[in-house]
Amino acid sequence: IGMPGCGKSTVGKLLSEMSGMLFIDVDSEIEKSAGMSIPDIFLKFGEEYFRRLEAIEIYSAGAKSGAVIATGGGAVKLRENYRPLAENGRIYFIQRPILELSIDGRPLSEGADSLWEIYADREPLYREFSDCILEEGMSPEAAAEYIFNDFRSFTDEQ
Repeated sequence: IGMPGCGKSTVGKLLSEMSGMLFIDVDSEIEKSAGMSIPDIFLKFGEEYFRRLEAIEIYSAGAKSGAVIATGGGAVKLRENYRPLAENGRIYFIQRPILELSIDGRPLSEGADSLWEIYADREPLYREFSDCILEEGMSPEAAAEYIFNDFRSFTDEQ
């Protein structure tokens, strides 16, 4: 989990390659099932509709064992998304400095002021949802390796 543009999908793909686990990008799954882009979903149907689609895809992804799941940045806005993400593994919060976020084409990230507001709203939720917080400044490769090793230690303890 983490802010829009923090690298969740990039880290998730790298982690999937390292681990051999299935990679599920929730935003991509939403676009496939809706037959349109996320910005178009927001424009045509609004955020509430998008969040319902997101919850459905998170529930579906969370039901799969042995998968790396990259959520959208706002997945933490609905409490019901926690359980399907937490049931089969661990939740990692990927931090990145606000000014380094990639925000092009993201419906809720249309400027620095908006990003600061989103961060202020979501950061406590990211912390609450997560089992582990990755330090700011980690490269995607370092983040994937950290998660891989942490998850392996976690599963060895189970």
